[in-house]
Formats: sequence, C-alpha cells, structure tokens
Amino acid sequence: MKILVTGGNGFLGRHVCRRLRDAGHEVAALCQEGTSTEGMEDLAAVVPGDLTDPEDLVEALEGREAVVHLAALVAEWGRFSWYHRVNVQGTRSLADCAVASGVRRLVFMSSLAVHGTGSFDGGDEAAPRDACGNPYAASKIAAEDLLKELHRRGDLETVILRPGMVPFGEGDLRGFAPLARTIASGRMPVTGDPGRLVCSVYAPNLAEGVRLALEKPEAAGGTFVLTDDIRLTWDAFFQGIAGLLGTRLRYRRIPLTVAKLGAAVAETLWLPFGPRHRPPLTRYLVRLMTRDLHFACEAAKRTLGYRPVTGFEEGLARTVEWWRGTRNSGTLTPVVGRDDAA
Repeated sequence: MKILVTGGNGFLGRHVCRRLRDAGHEVAALCQEGTSTEGMEDLAAVVPGDLTDPEDLVEALEGREAVVHLAALVAEWGRFSWYHRVNVQGTRSLADCAVASGVRRLVFMSSLAVHGTGSFDGGDEAAPRDACGNPYAASKIAAEDLLKELHRRGDLETVILRPGMVPFGEGDLRGFAPLARTIASGRMPVTGDPGRLVCSVYAPNLAEGVRLALEKPEAAGGTFVLTDDIRLTWDAFFQGIAGLLGTRLRYRRIPLTVAKLGAAVAETLWLPFGPRHRPPLTRYLVRLMTRDLHFACEAAKRTLGYRPVTGFEEGLARTVEWWRGTRNSGTLTPVVGRDDAA
C-alpha cells in the first residue's frame, strides 16, 4: 500500500513509518519545513509541506492509497484559534484533498483528552466527549466529527485512534526526556494522588495499532483506544523509571489550590508568547492526578486483533536506555530504536 504519514518525522511518526516500512508498505512522510528530518531516509520518502497549504497536500497525496494523519498542534492551554487552524482546518484540508486524490482510507490520531475531566477506570470509546475548556481537546473533537461525517457520506473510509494517556518510547524528546530529567533529580513535584490509575502506550505498540487500522477492512468507520493493556498507576510509572535509573524518588506535594492558582497565572503570563512556549504549569496538568484515567483497548483487540508487541516493562527499559544514552552523549536525538514488530 502507498501511504502518506503526516508528521512522519515526529516522535510517534518515526515509529509509525518504521512499522509500516517493515510491513512492506511504500511510505512517504509529510514533514513541515524547518523541522528535523535526520535519519528519515531509512524510514520513508520525505515530502516537505505544510498541513495548512492545499497545494502542498495535493502534491503529497498524488498516487497515495491511504493516509495516517499524525501532524497536530499538541498542548493543553491557550486560545482555541491556535488549534483550530492546524487541527481542524488542517485536517479538513487534508481530508478534502484525500477525497479529490482518490485516497481510500484516512487513519486519524486523536486523543483521550476528548473525554474531558471525568474519572475512568476501564473507560472505552463510548465514554462521553467533553472538552471542558481545553482548546486542544475541542479541536480534536471537531476533527473527529468532520471525519465521521465524511465516512458517513461514503466519501472516505476513516478510522479514529485514541492513544493511551501516556505515550512513550525512544525518541520522545517532548514528554519522556524532561520527565526522566526530573525523576533523575530524585524529587518530583506532584498535585493530586500518584496512586491514581492511568493508561500508557509504548510507541511501537501504537505503531502496530496504526498498521492494523490501515490494513483491516473491518476498521473502517471505527474508533479505537490503543494502550499497553495493563492497569497502571502514575506512581508505578514514575517509580519504574526511577528504578531503572537507580534513583530514589520522593514526591514534593503541592496543595491543589496553590497549584491551580499558579497554573492560572502562568497561563495568563505565557499567552502572548503563543503555543510554542508552554508555561511551566497548566491547569490541565494540575488536574491529571486528581482522577483515574484508565481506558481499556478491548475494542481494538476484538475488531483489529490488536495486541501490544512489546510488554510495558521492556518498553520502559528500552526508553530509559535511549534517554541515558542520549544524555551521556550530550545530545538528545530523535532516533527510533530497534525493530519491535517484525
């Protein structure tokens, strides 16, 4: 299959490109100009382009049979207009160009953030959606809806994927690297209860789910949660990293009211700098450990035949090994690790 992966040079994109390449597909990666494409020549054909430019999209989609749409503006604070331009208008342009180009299927990477501020122990795809003031979540809900409408009309086969709340893996510069640095220090500030449930997904496991969503006819029109298929607490995740680093981790608990006030002030002060400059604390992050955020992947297992290709403990060990290696070299690199799903 000839596949275009938007955001293919990002953390998750590199894992997805590798899995699709190894499965025998012909892969091209739409990469925003100015972003690093180091190492991409081994994973996919690089196609420079802007998700919000229809001319770039038409060129990138020529001859393609399917699209994996990963490119997005990802954060949890700020103005809705920031996210609407990229995550909604960009998705609409991509979908419209895909229809015009004769693309058969579009797999869309959404987020469990669409389920708002509820508490979930074994939640699933049918859980209510509510952005609850989160502009990123609102943009993902809007994008999901426009793709579902295209599928309903018969214009395009669409599949919506919602990864676990904590995606991680080799090359995760934005999420895992700063977390590991904090844990390595031995002190972690927390609000709420680290004993709360959460769900993770190791990047190669998520990439395997993407492959199945592309290849399985029965995936068309569906929405699927993809996780590591375990019950996990924040504490187990943090202490697992600490154990692999040989660090004794202690929590520095911050009163919830203080953290909420600090987050509101930080968001206000950082607003003029735009979405690329995230505040040190946000209201979304403050609320994370005040509720359970565990979702099950039973629908993906039942319909797609999905199973994690790598266990959680092994995936965490590989990710820590990557981080330690890049930290010791003095340069954090977006290198994708070994093949995990041959």
